[in-house]
Amino acid sequence: MDNGLNKKKVINDLNQSIAWEYNLVYFPMCYFISNRFSPYVSYYCMKYKKTPNQITGYMILSGAIGGLLFALPNILAKIVGMLLIQLWFVFDCSDGEVARYQKKFSKFGSELDFMAHLIDHLVIIFGFFCSLYQLHLFSLTWLIAVVLISLLGDALMRNLIVLEKYTLPADSGNSQPKSEVKLDAVNIIKFFYNFGLFYPNFILFGVLIYFIDYFLHTPFLFALFIFNIICSVPIIFKKTVRLTKMYYQS
Repeated sequence: MDNGLNKKKVINDLNQSIAWEYNLVYFPMCYFISNRFSPYVSYYCMKYKKTPNQITGYMILSGAIGGLLFALPNILAKIVGMLLIQLWFVFDCSDGEVARYQKKFSKFGSELDFMAHLIDHLVIIFGFFCSLYQLHLFSLTWLIAVVLISLLGDALMRNLIVLEKYTLPADSGNSQPKSEVKLDAVNIIKFFYNFGLFYPNFILFGVLIYFIDYFLHTPFLFALFIFNIICSVPIIFKKTVRLTKMYYQS
């Protein structure tokens, strides 16, 4: 059943392949939570002969079910939803780990992963919206506006990143090297900035701080939505200008 896999070796290899310093700066919630568990999940997925695409399917289910449970006006449902949402990104890490370890890559898998994020982001943010509305702290109009702007920003930024991937030269500086990231003052600022910028960080952090709002009637998750929008605007503007210049120069 285990295909000759050595558990200790596989988990050690997967841990060594993770760009820990890069994740700390750009995906801190991945560094602190998801990648702490993903090598173990990856090992058992390989042990039971699960393909990377199947793991992506588990990711979609985990995120969607977690988001729907988080939308319910019941604290126990929200706790289970929170755990499933955390598991959502563990699976997202694992499908890539298994693909790289087994050298199983495909265009379909890449597109499936992209679609998985579109689906899960929408469902999880719906859960956030319902949960914030249940606090009775915010105007429904403002809540709808802020959530929709945040979702639009995420969709736009994800598509701009994909467009850059297929149009800019590999050595253009578009991608950050995923190793040997120096933890200097600039990257410390990026660490905090990226908590609000990238949706995985925003979601995984937001689903935790909601419980502070729930028990203390604070507006921290709503403020995180505002922070996400503020962080996204300059990046979207920069990428749009860059790609527009490229379009007119081509």
